[in-house]
Amino acid sequence: MKHVFSKRLRIVLLLKSGMSILDVSRAFSIHPKTLYNWVRKYDYYGEDGLKPHPIIMATGSLKAELVCQYLEKGVPLYQIVVESGVGRSSLERWIHLVRHHGYQILYPQKQRVRPRQASMARPKKKEPQTALEKQQAENERLRAEVALLKKSRDLNAGKRSSSTSDWAEAINTLRSEHRLELLLGLRQMARSVYYYHHKRFGCADKYAVEKELIYTIFHEHKGRYGYRRITAEMRNRGFCSITIQCCV
Repeated sequence: MKHVFSKRLRIVLLLKSGMSILDVSRAFSIHPKTLYNWVRKYDYYGEDGLKPHPIIMATGSLKAELVCQYLEKGVPLYQIVVESGVGRSSLERWIHLVRHHGYQILYPQKQRVRPRQASMARPKKKEPQTALEKQQAENERLRAEVALLKKSRDLNAGKRSSSTSDWAEAINTLRSEHRLELLLGLRQMARSVYYYHHKRFGCADKYAVEKELIYTIFHEHKGRYGYRRITAEMRNRGFCSITIQCCV
């Protein structure tokens, strides 16, 4: 407490002796409302009203009852403060909340417990402990590697080299047979790269017509045209430069 019990008692006795509240307020630099509150507590409880009191943890029902006394029953604010032991500023704040939001604002809201989310971290790899487990893990890795190479070769038929999207499609096809972590590790492909291409599997290629035309021009000239001549030929056929740069 800011003012000790002996100081409070001495000030109240000065006021009881007839000294003006304004004079005491100026002498001790204490607000007159605080002095009025001390005098009322002294009149109601005696000296015990000026002693430190424990902090009251007001429940929602207690807050509503005190506010109801002031708003509906007309009990003066100072009387509620003295009788309940609740701070005046707290009571004024509760009254303000009830006037604007109703009594339900005084009752604590139930906090929603967020469901515990699964960890986003990758599971730790368990190293094989026995020679048999090591042999089984090696066999699994070899089978996945062979299957991945065959699948990529089938998807890449007619092309000179496999693209990242081709490898991602091959991995997606083999997910039901082999672990995704193992397939990604064999290709040294990041999970983010795989899922980026995975989202695009069902999407139509907006440059499909241009790519087919580039393929046609390349074979019409028996593979003698590089990207500069193909670009010039595409311009001659009415395609803009930006579209050609995205395809070549």
